[in-house]
Amino acid sequence: MFYIAVNNNLEQQAQALYENIFCIPSDIDTKHISLSDLMDYAGGSQPPASEFVFSERDGYIRFVQIRDYDTDSHITYIPDSPKNKLCEEHDIMIARYGASLGRICFGINGAYNVALAKVFPKKSFFREFLRCYLSSRTFYEGINNKGGRSAQAGFNQSDINSFEIDFPADETIVKNFECTVAPMFEQRLQLKKENQHLASLRDTLLPKLMSGELDVSNVEI
Repeated sequence: MFYIAVNNNLEQQAQALYENIFCIPSDIDTKHISLSDLMDYAGGSQPPASEFVFSERDGYIRFVQIRDYDTDSHITYIPDSPKNKLCEEHDIMIARYGASLGRICFGINGAYNVALAKVFPKKSFFREFLRCYLSSRTFYEGINNKGGRSAQAGFNQSDINSFEIDFPADETIVKNFECTVAPMFEQRLQLKKENQHLASLRDTLLPKLMSGELDVSNVEI
């Protein structure tokens, strides 16, 4: 719980800094642009379920699904192929469909499925600005309300084009924001890894403790 609390606090700090700089009226000169001026995105691929395996093996790669950002209980692997769409732990991933539509994820390396979209910032120093904007209520509510479609319809390029942003005319402000927030994201990523490792240890050891397979009667506390 400690790791989760610290991680949430880091996210809140980054989001508060974003809102103070970019959302509260100030004397910063801005230009009115589309979200698509800042980013592209690409949806994932979906191999047939017959190709799924559930343990690591040569020639296979982790298949990343939305549920994997919550639990490692259903890790899946698929054949390594040029058709796969790849993501890495720093990437901004957006849930495209269903009840998770608009959710922002990060932290896993692998090949992502069709229910996820990977964000490609037009400039490298746009990344943490985009992570904060896409994590905001403005984006989440907007993407869920576009056109009154059901969650199963997901979003498309015209939806991304329709988001309008007041963006600093002087991009140095965004660069400085990146320099401040990127280390906070690295801390969040490290804490996420540590929390997943502890959860994995718990899931491995708890059944052995409950069954008596693991004897801790002589352990001194």
